[in-house]
Amino acid sequence: MRTFARIRGKNGVPTLKSEAAGWRIEYDDDKNSFNIDHREGDPVFAVDPDIKQITLRLKRDPYTPIEVLKAFVKMGLSLMPESEIEYFSECIAWIREADNSNGFIRNLSVIYTVAPGAMPNDKITTRVLRRRAEYSNIPYLYFVLIYGNEMFQVMLPSPTHDQALNELEDETAGWKPTQGRGEPITSKAASDEILKFFLTKVRGR
Repeated sequence: MRTFARIRGKNGVPTLKSEAAGWRIEYDDDKNSFNIDHREGDPVFAVDPDIKQITLRLKRDPYTPIEVLKAFVKMGLSLMPESEIEYFSECIAWIREADNSNGFIRNLSVIYTVAPGAMPNDKITTRVLRRRAEYSNIPYLYFVLIYGNEMFQVMLPSPTHDQALNELEDETAGWKPTQGRGEPITSKAASDEILKFFLTKVRGR
């Protein structure tokens, strides 16, 4: 997604490629477009001119899901005020554990949202949100990461404050932005929706 969202790294927008399969997808900064090369007779994409849609057939690199989750949680903890850290000692121990079979908490929620349209590709937004006192059926803290067209909402588990969640069968609530095409995720409408459940940000930028 970083390539198609034109998220720049140290060496510019990353290029997707597979030398073994013989394909390459590269962003052309001068033309503001993508160049796709592939072997003849073995394309990595299909074009449907009737609905003006291109479908890419790419294989994802191998990864360990629980380690990705730990990385998200670690980012959230790094933004947390020191006054909250004492409630997350079990969470910190879980991150440090080499054994990834320890699930630590049941139904740890991650909500992934893709916003349509053109979005700023040079900004990263992070938030740590604390729930309002009148709610107990949602996580105590959420870490929110937004970049390009993607948004991740990750529960930061605290056994001290999330006891009520153990009795719930349904997926815990997050917030879903309701912006129209091309409107930034961080719009006031989305922010108002967040505050139905959460206090203003604990920390973020």
